[in-house]
Amino acid sequence: MTHKTFRRNRTNQRRSRAAAVITGVGAAAVMAVLSAPTAGATVTSITIDPGFSTGSSNVYGMGCSYNVTATLDDPGPVFFGSTGLANFDPTWVNPANGRAQSRWTPRATGLYWVTASTGEGDGETFKNVQVRVSNAIALGPICLVIP
Repeated sequence: MTHKTFRRNRTNQRRSRAAAVITGVGAAAVMAVLSAPTAGATVTSITIDPGFSTGSSNVYGMGCSYNVTATLDDPGPVFFGSTGLANFDPTWVNPANGRAQSRWTPRATGLYWVTASTGEGDGETFKNVQVRVSNAIALGPICLVIP
């Protein structure tokens, strides 16, 4: 082996090692970014707008629909749910400007816990609001709640 051949082989080995180190460091950096825990959104409040509901005993009526709004500190999908027989449209909402909104329609009378939640497991956050739903007559956008 000549001196030039030896030097060329030695230079190629150095380049190969440098490339392997750079590739390894780059892969480690990518894995660190991809596996870093993401901060979940936190539900800070939940409100139900009674709209044009009116009544002597209560403002929420069976068969009438209400806007439910959840406020969040970070973006993240929000799940709306409740105890009792009810519908949400939609159930999952991607918030805009820190707020997620769904339409809630209770299908039975009684006491309800309406919930907005986000995250999973230990990262889950939620807020509840308790409301009483009474019998009602839905007249388009107006809801007449009766005792």
